[in-house]
Amino acid sequence: MAVVVDNLLRKLDERINYAYSPSVTSFLSEIKTQFQKIQPYLDEAEWMREMEGEGGIDVLENSQQYPSNSMVIKWLFKVGHLVHEVEDVIDTLYLQSFDVKVDAVSTRIQRFLSIGCYPKTQDLTTFGPQGQGFMHLINQGLGFIKFLVRYWVSSDLLKQFLEEVAMTAAALEEEAHEMHLRADSTRQIALNRVAHETSTERLLQSTKMVGRETELELLKHKLEDDGQSLAVVGVVGLTGIGKTTLATRAYETMKRNFDCCSFIFLPRIPIEDLPREVLKGILKSLCLMAPANLDGMDMLSVIEMIHHYLHGKKFLLVLDDVLTLDELNCITNALPHDCKVKLLFTSTGLDGKGLNNVIHLKPLAEEHAYKLLYNRAFLDDIYLPCMFRPLAREATKILEMCEGSPLAIATVGGALSSNPNEPPEWVRFHDRLKMAGHKYMLTCYASLPPVLKSCFLYAAFLPPHFEFQCKWLQRLWIAEGFVETLPNRTAEEVAESQMLELVQRNFLQVRQVGPDGEILSCWILQPLRKFAHRRAQQDHICTIFESGGNLFMDRLLLHNKKPSRRNSNKRSNIENVTSDARKGSTYDIVSDSEITLVSRDIDDIKITMTKPNFGEINLSRLYTFLVLGGVERWASANSSKLSAFKLLSVLEFHGLPIEDLVSTVGDLCLLRYLGLRGCKKLRTLPNTLIELQKLQTLDIRETSVTVLPFPLTSLRKLRHLFLASSFSDRAVDFPVQIEYLGDLQTLAGAKLTEDIARNLQYLSQLRKLSIGEVEPSHMEHLHVAFNEMNSLRSLTLKCKRRKQIDVKSLDPLLNLEKLRIGGQAHDLLHWVSLLSSLKYFYLWDCPLNQDPLQALHHLHSLTVLSLCNSYEGEQIYFPENSFRSLRKLSILHCRQLNGWSNVTSGTMAKLEIFTVASCSKLTMLPRGIENLASLQVLHVINMPETFVKEAREFHSKWPSKFSLHVQRRP
Repeated sequence: MAVVVDNLLRKLDERINYAYSPSVTSFLSEIKTQFQKIQPYLDEAEWMREMEGEGGIDVLENSQQYPSNSMVIKWLFKVGHLVHEVEDVIDTLYLQSFDVKVDAVSTRIQRFLSIGCYPKTQDLTTFGPQGQGFMHLINQGLGFIKFLVRYWVSSDLLKQFLEEVAMTAAALEEEAHEMHLRADSTRQIALNRVAHETSTERLLQSTKMVGRETELELLKHKLEDDGQSLAVVGVVGLTGIGKTTLATRAYETMKRNFDCCSFIFLPRIPIEDLPREVLKGILKSLCLMAPANLDGMDMLSVIEMIHHYLHGKKFLLVLDDVLTLDELNCITNALPHDCKVKLLFTSTGLDGKGLNNVIHLKPLAEEHAYKLLYNRAFLDDIYLPCMFRPLAREATKILEMCEGSPLAIATVGGALSSNPNEPPEWVRFHDRLKMAGHKYMLTCYASLPPVLKSCFLYAAFLPPHFEFQCKWLQRLWIAEGFVETLPNRTAEEVAESQMLELVQRNFLQVRQVGPDGEILSCWILQPLRKFAHRRAQQDHICTIFESGGNLFMDRLLLHNKKPSRRNSNKRSNIENVTSDARKGSTYDIVSDSEITLVSRDIDDIKITMTKPNFGEINLSRLYTFLVLGGVERWASANSSKLSAFKLLSVLEFHGLPIEDLVSTVGDLCLLRYLGLRGCKKLRTLPNTLIELQKLQTLDIRETSVTVLPFPLTSLRKLRHLFLASSFSDRAVDFPVQIEYLGDLQTLAGAKLTEDIARNLQYLSQLRKLSIGEVEPSHMEHLHVAFNEMNSLRSLTLKCKRRKQIDVKSLDPLLNLEKLRIGGQAHDLLHWVSLLSSLKYFYLWDCPLNQDPLQALHHLHSLTVLSLCNSYEGEQIYFPENSFRSLRKLSILHCRQLNGWSNVTSGTMAKLEIFTVASCSKLTMLPRGIENLASLQVLHVINMPETFVKEAREFHSKWPSKFSLHVQRRP
């Protein structure tokens, strides 16, 4: 309940800041004051509720002073309904400032007035005027409601409403005192020190695997054995014992020894469809596009493709979370016999019977347990036992309760990392862990600030094993209001800090890290995800719904899955999970089902699905609607129903097969996030989007939209405008009134015109700028604009065809980290060499005579360098001891290149991925390539046979040093 109240208080703060009259400001401020009286007791109340039944209260010396569990539950129930009812009122009133139709809002208020203290999950139409609620004082005259709605609320009525809320809050506070709930006056609201002091590199170092060196070496030995064409190796053990972590580490260590590698989290699909997932992994590993009809292909064709791509190759396949031997057999039967396959699987359910090569993971040894706890608590991968001496007693007690589980130890260490050098904090945490019956997830979750609880539960709202892009989720958090407001920091910076803290506390796990060390994607371990679902249900944050019946919900996620291999035939194919702070569910949609929104009236919009038939779900209170790809059939009339979602703040239609977006979307006056990425059939946007005055993010990448038909003058809250990918040839035309977008941080895929170039100077907050159709006449305006953009970190310039720009007129952008330039640019390398902070540099279709590696070798921060059709010289020179930070180098389509200098020891010492493609005159590798000590992958694409032969011979000498990928593409 602390999460729900915290979210309401942030919403009130926002409404207070933008209130249009003193009376409204006073009204909202007083409501905030009442909830601030209750807030300090919530953590203690939630904790006492959890302790009942765990035997925890008995360990307290003064256990008799604590209330019964039923008293606490009733108290929290009252708080929850006070929050929901007040939130309904302030949301309804807030809509008045946007001239929302009176009839629709009056209907909502009538229903609200009739609810009283009944749960929101009940159908509101079943309650009559006899229902008792906070506004029962005006239930007698429904005619007066229309007056209330049209003219907001009379001062007398506002006063009566506030008195009722104050009386209820005072009663709740008095009950808290009677139950001896302790007010936490030191509640941590500000972010942990990781937000300010801890570098991402240090954080990642602290998350390394500990104590599985013996098992890792054994796995490597089994995977290196060349004796069998197919070798199956298993890692089994209890939940949280570290199976996935060990398999991931083995995969990262061994993948350089294989021609093709794939790591697959087995989804909830029928066993017979598992080979399709294997094929997707193979295509991804080989950097090949999947056929458009892959999901519809028959299994024989899928297996034929697997055989084709694996012919003669060494293939490493990791399957995480295997349930049955039937799954393993289905996949192994689909693999060819003319390749060498190493299959590594993890399983909690299998005990290894019937399998020869199985490693049973045991709890961590005491020494390793101490080291892991130290690493996570002190954010350090170097174990210093002397630091533990003042904490040894409590550390030992805590580790005994963790029972050698790496997941438990890492999560506990993350919780202690906020004050690692404070012995009283360790004592307090130990006492709480003991009270909780050694339930570490509960104890660590309770230590989170409410805003981080919201962020964690929201991430758990996503599908199982869903690997989410960090920046995408951060933008959703901001749109939902789950980000603290801190002085001198943008919302994006705070959201990133919150995500880093969840990583530090082990509630989010890192999946992908960029070459420069930036965390790109994360996911949530299944045990943590299941805990989040239970917690959300317990706090009435979500409603789990299996089949049949009617239900109200506030957040809905749809994603395409086939009938579950894990559910019995008696159960529905629908899996329902939590939202962040209210009721929400995720639905696995059968692939041939059609999603249909139906509406009896504007406040009774529901969703149905042709397969399976699970009743109707009322969406009139919907705040968030996410569709994350794979939905094949979408009823044509659905879009016209969207305007009924008056409270909608997030609408994500990723990859939805829609051809247009109806004008009524402009009625969603509270919408902050509109995502249409991947809707390839979408060609136009309605002019009514100009009405979305609260919109923060608009994403139309990978659509067919070529122009924004509406001016941007009223979208002054816009922060991120994604029109096209930075590497796409597409540039979207849009009106010129960009000078009003003072909060804009991302402008990507815009077609540059003279007027837009002139007005870019007003976008001083930009952090990412990607523009196309750049002409020489624009450069003077860009010079002025760039001098105003002190926060610019990413720049993409795509020149107009057959036009050459001159960058020497631009002052060096000293804070720039990513640069992409496509097309001809005069005197480019000299200007780029002055960008001292540059980490990524992509250059294409820019014929240079000067050797780019020699010109840029002193850019010590450069981590990625890609040259495509950008060098007309014959030789490339690698300066000695140059590019010390470079991790990825690509030389593509340099058709005159026929040789390069030796690579000396110390040059490109961190290079991990080296790609050479379509250089028709290049016949040999660089001499001294063996000095690339960190090389992991060598990609050879469309190169002469002599080059390929030398690459194979070199790889045969050091097969364990790196992985060689040779491809022929049309």
